Amino acid sequence: RKPAVFNTARRRMPEAAIEASQRKARASSSQAEPIPNRWRQRSAAFREAMHSARTAMAHLRAGRSVLDLPLPVPQAPELDDRIQCCHCGRRFSHAAAERHIPKCSSIMARPQPLVRKRFVAHSPSVEAAAPVDPLATIAVTGQS
Repeated sequence: RKPAVFNTARRRMPEAAIEASQRKARASSSQAEPIPNRWRQRSAAFREAMHSARTAMAHLRAGRSVLDLPLPVPQAPELDDRIQCCHCGRRFSHAAAERHIPKCSSIMARPQPLVRKRFVAHSPSVEAAAPVDPLATIAVTGQS
């Protein structure tokens, strides 16, 4: 039995269909605005975050307090393309937000969002509010 010969002329797309698909592609590309590519700014923000993390680790290794650390530089909102959840305030990528937000809206025992508190070390009002009992200190440490 002889194998079938592939006829390229019969399988070829008609010229009218080719032109129509090209017109459709040109029309869709001209209507959609190109998404701005901000990779340089994002890369610079990432490098800045890595630098501040390294600085923080060196600060902690030196034995200094966490409260003495400078606040991190916040990322510019125009560079952050994540979507914020309206229920918990966390930020997600587009695909993860589509999964998370419906689940988060139905959670009844949602924890409160964390807020970073800054305490002033060695405040006189804190020491005056809670006097230290030397006998209790001796009992806890076991010293006489």
